[in-house]
Amino acid sequence: RGGVVKATLPADESGEESEEISKKKNVFQMAKSSFTSLQPVTRVFLSLVLMCNVVEVACSPFLDAKEFFVANYSRTLLNLELWRPLTSAFYLGPISMHWATNLYFLITYGSHLEAVNGTAEQVIFLLVAFLGVSTLGALIGLPVVSTCLISAMIYSSSRIDPLATIPFQFGLQIPRWLLPYALAVVDFLQAGSPIAAVPHVVGILAGHFYSFNRITVPLMGGGDWLKAPNWLKRRLDGEAPPNYMEEPEKKK
Repeated sequence: RGGVVKATLPADESGEESEEISKKKNVFQMAKSSFTSLQPVTRVFLSLVLMCNVVEVACSPFLDAKEFFVANYSRTLLNLELWRPLTSAFYLGPISMHWATNLYFLITYGSHLEAVNGTAEQVIFLLVAFLGVSTLGALIGLPVVSTCLISAMIYSSSRIDPLATIPFQFGLQIPRWLLPYALAVVDFLQAGSPIAAVPHVVGILAGHFYSFNRITVPLMGGGDWLKAPNWLKRRLDGEAPPNYMEEPEKKK
């Protein structure tokens, strides 16, 4: 009997170890499949956000991330610290509930906006929004504009089917167009200061600038100057521009 017990115990232990390994593999595969299923630009944006936090954690003994990543335009120009405008757009702060919430908004509304408009249009949107929030952020002294950029995504995404209702906090149902303003109010109430709503306001302004010039102005007969160029669409979306010089096929 003793020999049987001795023979079975290692088998049980090895079985438990194999189950743990298989569970870890399943979790890794699920995370990998979820990451690869994201839209291309959203996936790159998410990677840059996570990279900032990896650098923050790995270099924490000798690097102050809050000082290294934030926008400081005098140091950017005088000391040629050219990474600061970019890192201020991707650094969401230390890992916290606020960080996780912004990450959720980035994945949800960034992917939605890109899936509807296409990857090329998303690139142009992010460039315009980045220039907008960086300019406004420099004028009012915002050290980090990543929340502003995500707020611009939420605003532009909310303009797609704006009257559709979506779930919000405390079981409330609100129209989609109201979401960016509701999030600004929530941050204001949580912080107890109107300053907490400033990044949302900056993002809403940048998102409105893009949406107005990309959608409203062309509908009013103006030029569509923020439309993604055809070469970029061919490169990223695989779409060929229509050939208006081609003669239509004659019906037989």
